[in-house]
Amino acid sequence: HYTFSGFDSPFWTEAELNEAKATMTEEAYRQEIMAEFIDGAGAVFRNISQNVAGELLDSPVDATRYVMSTDIAKHQDFTVILIGDLVEKRVVYHERFNQIDWGLQKSRMANAYHKFNCRSGIIDATGVGDAVFDDLINDGLNLEGFKFTATTKQELVSNLSIAMDNQTISYPAIPELIDELEIYAYEQRSNGTFSYSAPDGFHDDEVMALALLNRVMNTKVMEWAAPE
Repeated sequence: HYTFSGFDSPFWTEAELNEAKATMTEEAYRQEIMAEFIDGAGAVFRNISQNVAGELLDSPVDATRYVMSTDIAKHQDFTVILIGDLVEKRVVYHERFNQIDWGLQKSRMANAYHKFNCRSGIIDATGVGDAVFDDLINDGLNLEGFKFTATTKQELVSNLSIAMDNQTISYPAIPELIDELEIYAYEQRSNGTFSYSAPDGFHDDEVMALALLNRVMNTKVMEWAAPE
């Protein structure tokens, strides 16, 4: 048998292949560009069990900085609230619910934020989430609104995949989160781009909340490490 990578093709330049690499997970690059046969092909995240650490907390630890992320429910999905420890880059609080009114959802988000004295947070501001985001901002929460598009979702998931590869993010053994990480997959479209999602009939709210938390933890670590 013969194996040829994208670099052997006359239809791609090295610059184009390197540009493609910047938008792909390592496994996707190895499979689609380097033509390697990968165990568990289609899976997005590795080191899932290796990144399990610590326990969930009922209250904050003194002198630790916390940030919040929230993926907001749409239709039959779940709203997921996560609180992250900025020092250890670890999930310390988890809440998951659905089919409750927006007022109660906002109250639970604000309660988690204040309970852990969060300095900042990030919230899904796509669609119905935009109004929830505005209300929480008006209530004094320091939040970033994140709007999901095909491009922003790909970047968000790719960054979480890298963090999982490098074991720079961790979480307790939360069954729903681990299940979603294990089944989350990518698919290459006919135009060469990639889509990321849970299989039909499953949810990805836990994954999105963790990806948002990874984003805000990295952003705030850099901001707070900067000179005053």
